[in-house]
Amino acid sequence: MKNTLEKKAMSTIKDHHLNLMINTWIEDIKEGYRETNLTLNLPPIGLEKLSQINDQGNQELPSLIHPNLSGFAPTLGMLPPLDHIFNS
Repeated sequence: MKNTLEKKAMSTIKDHHLNLMINTWIEDIKEGYRETNLTLNLPPIGLEKLSQINDQGNQELPSLIHPNLSGFAPTLGMLPPLDHIFNS
């Protein structure tokens, strides 16, 4: 029953959720109700597995590429050429 409910709700149902559902159904049946409205805040399937991911990945920093700034220059002549600033 738990697996079927998890598939239909696309959520993880823990034992205490299932016990709450069953107890609520039992109480409603005792009262003569034929339907039960129950709202639960259930986590999506696989959410707890997200914290277990151990991705080693590539931890190396990429080599820096120095841009060619020779084609750029200040328009008003107040600063030296950009190559002079960045190559210092």
